[in-house]
Amino acid sequence: MTPAPSHRKVRSSRRQMMHSAAQISVPGDGEHNAIVRDLSAEGIFLYSNFKPEVGSQIALTFSTRVGKDLVKIFTHAKVVRVQQLVAGAAPGIAAKFAKRIDCEFIGDTWSNPELLPRLEPTTDDAA
Repeated sequence: MTPAPSHRKVRSSRRQMMHSAAQISVPGDGEHNAIVRDLSAEGIFLYSNFKPEVGSQIALTFSTRVGKDLVKIFTHAKVVRVQQLVAGAAPGIAAKFAKRIDCEFIGDTWSNPELLPRLEPTTDDAA
């Protein structure tokens, strides 16, 4: 049995773990919902309800924080890997960004993270 290839060895830049809702638009296939798992300056990994073809072009829209500002990102990317580790699970999609990323600073109307209560570990969480 041959071990699965490690994709960590071929990453060209550091990735930041994050969770954000996203929209994926695929020419001829409409729009799909997705959840962003991680992000770097060059690419993104997300889970969705469909499996695009490796090499296909997709358009992405998602929000992230840049400092204290909430930024909505609009970009195009090329699918470089699709993986589904367990049958029935959401496929993972790795994509490399196009050279230009457009963004728009938007008001954070749903929450102010500085005003949210801090979560403290309970005795059950310790250890």
